[in-house]
Amino acid sequence: MNFEKNIWTEAMSGEDVQGELRIEAGKRFHRFQLPETVEEWETMRPRIISQIKQAIRFKYYPNCALDVREYGDIDCGTYIIKKIAYQSRENLYVSAALYIPKGDGPFPAVINMHGHYLQGHLAAEVQARAHILVQHGFVVLSPDAFGAGERTPEYGEYTYHGAFLGGALFSINESLIGMQLSDNMRGIDLLCSLSYVDKENIGATGASGGGNQTMYLAAFDERIKASMPVASVGSYQSYVCGTNCICELIPDGLDFCEESAVIALTAPRRLNICNALQDINRTFGVTESHRTISEARKVYKALGANGKLTSQAFNTPHGYFPETMEAMTGFFLKELKDEGDGTPLVTKYTPLEEESLWAFPDKKRFRGIKSIPEFVTEAKSAIKPCPHASSDDLKQILKITDVEIVETYDLFSSGIFHKYLIEDKKRRQLPVLFKKGTNRNCRIIASSEGKPVFEDSEDSILVFEHFGVGEQGEAKEEFPVHYKQHNLSRALMWLGRRLMGEWTEDWLLAAKFVRDMLPNSSVELYGYYDSGPAALFSAVLEDDNIISVILDGIPKSILYCDNRQSEHSPSMAVCLPGLMEWHDLEYAAEFTNADVKFKNVFQNI
Repeated sequence: MNFEKNIWTEAMSGEDVQGELRIEAGKRFHRFQLPETVEEWETMRPRIISQIKQAIRFKYYPNCALDVREYGDIDCGTYIIKKIAYQSRENLYVSAALYIPKGDGPFPAVINMHGHYLQGHLAAEVQARAHILVQHGFVVLSPDAFGAGERTPEYGEYTYHGAFLGGALFSINESLIGMQLSDNMRGIDLLCSLSYVDKENIGATGASGGGNQTMYLAAFDERIKASMPVASVGSYQSYVCGTNCICELIPDGLDFCEESAVIALTAPRRLNICNALQDINRTFGVTESHRTISEARKVYKALGANGKLTSQAFNTPHGYFPETMEAMTGFFLKELKDEGDGTPLVTKYTPLEEESLWAFPDKKRFRGIKSIPEFVTEAKSAIKPCPHASSDDLKQILKITDVEIVETYDLFSSGIFHKYLIEDKKRRQLPVLFKKGTNRNCRIIASSEGKPVFEDSEDSILVFEHFGVGEQGEAKEEFPVHYKQHNLSRALMWLGRRLMGEWTEDWLLAAKFVRDMLPNSSVELYGYYDSGPAALFSAVLEDDNIISVILDGIPKSILYCDNRQSEHSPSMAVCLPGLMEWHDLEYAAEFTNADVKFKNVFQNI
């Protein structure tokens, strides 16, 4: 049977869903104000640092050998470019380019972080900043973010490092933002190890995702004397249902701070925040940036460093355009070389062909330069799940509280089905179609992709759609990012919730409704695609009367690491921080008394 008819007369829209979350994010913004005294800030600062590090699963290995490997030089006349890789943690290397002026030095240095250029440090726009700075006497390190440039799944085939690639790291107790931060701090370790680098004068810059990396690196590494993030600072509030990447996501971030706190962590060091007036991405708009800067300025003032926090707005679109690079040149000359007054400088440069910068022109890269899928696969095999994993632990991972029905509304009949609206104690609503059968069996059916097609039977049947699915309003991207539930999953994580947890609560509500309607029934849960794991988790948490769970179109492992998109590719709901330290789906299947079956198993890479 195919159900296309909505239960509600007027279905929820994606704007309804996003509006609710944006209101909640706005409340959080007002909650996280910063102090105006040094004493209060000194009390708050270590707590913020600790909470962010814990949220992003930050791991930093300063005692691990850098083991810098060189793969050739390019002579550019007054400077050279070295193709290198350095070790960030044991057996994990970062591909990079090192731009070095000719001469004796020591030279000030800048770490140049790219954003969402799939080519990473190879991209002409990323090269541009390095060519400009090295001509003015700076050593420049341009590393590849994990999953981009020379760290993509297939060498030479450039891939977006966010979505499923970056999201898969959550399940193995890592995060893309955490790994980028540690890679970049190891990049600073590298710069400080070079005899020709002036260790007291190191800067950081980048645009968009690279600007985000700049912000966190400057906040957490006091060796950064001056930083210039571009087209990247907004507010955590604006990230909720805005357009941004997994590499810019702090799970549960709006449970404990706002972006202003991260900016304040840089105080009293020099920070120049740049935004674009023509940026169509409101997440990083000038208005949001200035809300954050105004709040962070309290701390700068308290520390007597008000003049160290500045901002600029360029009449450009989103990105690092020539006028921004000219301003960047003047900024670093003044702050790191004590030359000039910060006036923008025009510099001519010629980007190189991307392939000329490849460290491995034969496409056979050094095995230490792993892709995200390779890293995830190795990490998964090394994880030792908790030997005493419990349903309470699973509740913590899913961010689930006690689920109770407080009201059931009868919305009358619709053919052979009756329409009901279930409301829980959080005032979440679940619309359902229910048909009472002729025996004591009841099948509950849901899909992560709308109302499914299924065969009718003599069983009682309940059909529903999940939060953010179908008539419950899909929260689509402001820009066309083609990953299912990319927006809603990220928005909920910021607010300390999990989309898989919301869907698990939907199953729990549906099961409670059936027990109320048919007290002695035997219940079967039938979940299509990513609804399947939620059905299984609900059986783990409360399996009274649940005799079977069927997962249709899902792998036996929830740990996806797949950047391909097909009709039934998994959604971002499967990105669950810390899940593998609990256990995987096969263990969950053993944990419950229900008979669990996997059908039409999706083949993961």
